[in-house]
Amino acid sequence: MSESQFDRMVKANQKLREENKRLRAAADGVSLDEEEEPKFAQLAWMAGDVQTHKPDWTEEQCREWLAHNQKHIQNRLCELGNEVIGTLVELEDYEVK
Repeated sequence: MSESQFDRMVKANQKLREENKRLRAAADGVSLDEEEEPKFAQLAWMAGDVQTHKPDWTEEQCREWLAHNQKHIQNRLCELGNEVIGTLVELEDYEVK
């Protein structure tokens, strides 16, 4: 194997490891975007979530409803998230190491 082939394989392996790291972090609800501060406990709603409440709606209707109401959902989730953070911070004796 030539050195250039080896170098390409090493680079490809590094890219796969980085992608794997990103995918694992995303599955845990963490953003690893280097340009942003890490994000935690990320949520996403999909058409199926709406269909649980409106089983007679089509997937397209559910998507349209989510698109129209996403700001309301985001605002309420922020309120509830801050409430949970405040409660947990008060309950836990946690020190950053």
